[in-house]
Amino acid sequence: MCVSASTQTGGRGQWGRAWLSPAGGCWFTLAVSGSVGDGEGLPLAAAAAVGRGIRAATGLEPERVAPNDLLIGGAKVAGLLCERLALAGGTGGGGGATLVGVGINANAVPAAGAALRRPAASLAAAAGKRIDLPRLREACVAELLSLRMPTP
Repeated sequence: MCVSASTQTGGRGQWGRAWLSPAGGCWFTLAVSGSVGDGEGLPLAAAAAVGRGIRAATGLEPERVAPNDLLIGGAKVAGLLCERLALAGGTGGGGGATLVGVGINANAVPAAGAALRRPAASLAAAAGKRIDLPRLREACVAELLSLRMPTP
């Protein structure tokens, strides 16, 4: 299941940091059932998949850094957060879900602030044109699903 939003008021990044999500961005969470990958491998694989989705939709080649940020020209254009959730009554035998949250600065850049560790940029500024949000989301979701994650 994939849930997307045009804006978020309570977005959150790694270590509980606020993630600013203005209109014009590509914000979605992909939920997959069962145990998906190992703890360290999934964020790396998911970030690589989103990078491929960005390339397919825009022609831009983001650089992946530690393990859940994507940069272009040294500025952050996307971030991911992977979380494992145990379902009530689950015993750890696949009775849970993994959430892959993705935030992409497509046509907008969050307002600068002290909470930002790196400068932020948008894909639109890097590409010199407006980004088709549905196409970007579809390309990224297709790449994430190509990781052979089970569907709920």
